[in-house]
Amino acid sequence: MKYIKYSVLIFTVIGCGVLLFSYPDKEEYAAIKKEIKRYRSRNNIDIYMGEGTAKIKNGDIQAARRQAEDLATDSLLRSIKVYVKSDFVSILNLNKKQIEEKIDYIINTRADSILKGRKIEYYDFYPNNKTVTVIVYLDKSDYDRLVLEEENKRISAINDYALNGEKNFKNGKYLNALSDFSKGYSLKREYFKDIPIKIRIKEDNEEKNLDAEMFFDSKIQEISYSINLVLPDEKFIYSASGRLLNKTPYVTAYFKNAPIENLPVKFECVRGRAELYSDKAKSAKDGRVEINISKIDPYYKETQIIAEPVLSEYASDYPFLKTNSLRITLHRNKTVVFKVKLNSSDYNGSNDIIKSAINSSGFDPILRNEQKEKDINSLLAKLSQENLDYYLLIKIDAQSEKLADYNLYRASSQSYIYLYSVIDMNMVVAEEGPGETGYGSSGQNALSDSADKTLKKASKILVEKLKNYYK
Repeated sequence: MKYIKYSVLIFTVIGCGVLLFSYPDKEEYAAIKKEIKRYRSRNNIDIYMGEGTAKIKNGDIQAARRQAEDLATDSLLRSIKVYVKSDFVSILNLNKKQIEEKIDYIINTRADSILKGRKIEYYDFYPNNKTVTVIVYLDKSDYDRLVLEEENKRISAINDYALNGEKNFKNGKYLNALSDFSKGYSLKREYFKDIPIKIRIKEDNEEKNLDAEMFFDSKIQEISYSINLVLPDEKFIYSASGRLLNKTPYVTAYFKNAPIENLPVKFECVRGRAELYSDKAKSAKDGRVEINISKIDPYYKETQIIAEPVLSEYASDYPFLKTNSLRITLHRNKTVVFKVKLNSSDYNGSNDIIKSAINSSGFDPILRNEQKEKDINSLLAKLSQENLDYYLLIKIDAQSEKLADYNLYRASSQSYIYLYSVIDMNMVVAEEGPGETGYGSSGQNALSDSADKTLKKASKILVEKLKNYYK
């Protein structure tokens, strides 16, 4: 701060206090003028400077100083904007036309750093006794340290992400490369917004200056578009009870044609209803990602799950990330609702034989004895509402008789096999089945023996008949 000897005393009363100020004499006025001229002559040579002048109102010199200082600081920043463009042109490898519209952003965002090194000179009652003049200046060496070196460091950090990403990419660490490129993109946007900057990259054994944002964009998109999920060449089946029958559903993650490890994949059920132990999993070394399902609602004939790579875990800073999702369809096993009638009553004596035959043909057997529907069409409509596939009815007509004077009964039976398609609401099989003779100590025991033998023979026929409808 400059202290000038004054020849005229000014008394200003503020509250109960008195502040003493004095006007500069001619000699001091000339010294101030010369000093300010010297600062102006040094501007953009070894300093950057700003100058501000404010009127003294109501004798409040301190308020005038603050206003003049604000004006001088603004002038300093505008001065830097004018003269440092060539510095940024050199650093950023741009022409003046490219940087003209965008230099304000850099200066404004670096203002705090710039103003840390400023120096201030106050000149009261200059250029007249009603004004205050303030000079704010910054040594160019301080500017280089505070701003230019910082810019070089930032560009170097961006360049490092590009180089590390290239190294990881060449070593097959595609997700690590994606992370590097995303961080480089984010850093470039944070520091320079839309200002194009150049980075040095080795391509085809040649050093090249490339536009940083275009480079990161192209690399991120190349990686994200090359990551795909692939379905195995097999069907995933669940039973009528909602239990997976063959194996845990899975997809395989690839980068182009190579399996990719540690890729996070999220899952969402979009058709049917399924509960997952976890809605996310990571790919194994062979690229396999299992879908860990805890429960499937067997009402639905199909359950569909969307699998999608979660690339945002590696590129959360990149706003234009695109991924390739995959739809996995799980199929409920086809169902056969069955009933056996012996004469006019439900018969459950050999249910296991029929269930085994239905299983052997690939279907899931469902026993249904409590049907209250009056006719077959009503029954098929009810089964259709339950999303079931086929209805099997086996009728056995049998009669028993006592043999002579012995306590022994004989029964002869004839079976009839009827198979209905629930979805088509029509009969697809209607034929006479085998018959057998049975014996027992009572008429009922003989009927049961005959029915069991008949069903055992019929089961072999059933397997072949049902296989024709399992697709």
